[in-house]
Amino acid sequence: MVIAPGLKRFGEQNEADRIIRRYGYVGTDRIMELYKNEEELQDLTHATARLIHGSSEGRFSITYAPGHLPQEEVESVNFNYLDLDEPLK
Repeated sequence: MVIAPGLKRFGEQNEADRIIRRYGYVGTDRIMELYKNEEELQDLTHATARLIHGSSEGRFSITYAPGHLPQEEVESVNFNYLDLDEPLK
């Protein structure tokens, strides 16, 4: 679980955030498959690496309790969502 009251986006840079939102955390194999054909992933290798590093590779679940991102956005990148108030209690 990541308790992140200040979290406003997934990537530190706008380009990385856009890539993360577009492809989500889907694991190394899938990202490497996409990398072969998607020019934007080839151009923004730092964002592509973030997609790999941020994935659990299906070994465990990742739950975010963010302060500024709605549930739909968190779940759209393949993370679980928890309302921030719950872990803060």
